[in-house]
Formats: sequence, structure tokens, C-alpha cells
Amino acid sequence: ASSAPVFAEYDFAQYAQVVGDTLANPSLGGSSRCAAALAAGASKLTSVIKQMSESNGLFGIPEALKPCSPIENDLDLSAFFADIFGNFQGAVQYNEEGRPPFVSDICSAALNAGGE
Repeated sequence: ASSAPVFAEYDFAQYAQVVGDTLANPSLGGSSRCAAALAAGASKLTSVIKQMSESNGLFGIPEALKPCSPIENDLDLSAFFADIFGNFQGAVQYNEEGRPPFVSDICSAALNAGGE
């Protein structure tokens, strides 16, 4: 694949940067407002996750994003974020090549979410 690193990497942060850059690129269906809205949402979700404890469980996670089972350890947390981020990766990787959602669909939804 053209987006694969030449050498295996444990934490391929550059790919996440490319995803963010694409979501901000108007010629690919994105916008700076879209990228900022998604970054703010990711930051808010990360903050909610960090504040979770046994006493409040999954409180604060939007219903549509709640996992089916509790987040009990770092592996659960990694899987949770990978599942969410994977949707954005797929839309960027196959933008306008396959079936929706495309970058423009994600940005439209993000900008019309009403702050949810």
C-alpha cells in the first residue's frame, strides 16, 4: 500500500497526521472547520475517558459511542479508540473510491452535529 511505512512502526503517528490533514483539505472534501471540530470532539472524548473511574463507569460517553463492555485496562482503551479512529482512517484512505462515507460526508456530519 502506498501509505504503509517502509519499516514497521509500533506507533504510526504520521498516519494519523495524514488523516487529519486530509480532513482539513477542501479539495478532498474537508475543511479547517471540520478538522477543528473533529479534533475538539476527540479531545473531549479523551478527557471523558481519563475522568472515568469505577464509580462512574461509562458516564459521559455519548450513547452512540459507548462500548458494549467496560473499559477496564489499557488494551480495552486502545481497542476503543482504534474502533473509533478506524472509521476516519477508512473514509480518508478510500475517499471517493468506494462506498460512503467520504470525507465530505464526515465533515458535513461533524459540522451539523449541533455540539454533540
